[in-house]
Amino acid sequence: CFLGTRYCFSQHMMKASGESVSVTKRCAPLEECLSTGCSYIKHEEYKVCTSCCEGSICNLPLPRNASDAVFATLSPLSATPPLSPPGPGTPLG
Repeated sequence: CFLGTRYCFSQHMMKASGESVSVTKRCAPLEECLSTGCSYIKHEEYKVCTSCCEGSICNLPLPRNASDAVFATLSPLSATPPLSPPGPGTPLG
């Protein structure tokens, strides 16, 4: 993948019967992987499931439902510890 596109993106469009209509697989940046899951296009009666993963050939299976339409990474997205509330005597600004 090119610089800045370290994740494998998969999008699977299916008919209501579960029959595949289209499959898109490509390298993607983090921003495109933050909205994984399944949605329905009611006027066309299609279900679209999107997943992302990190690692070599990690996206072989197609996302078909909410259980496998996820964002799976090898390492935490942020190494920054969460912010804690200020303690007594801590200046607020």
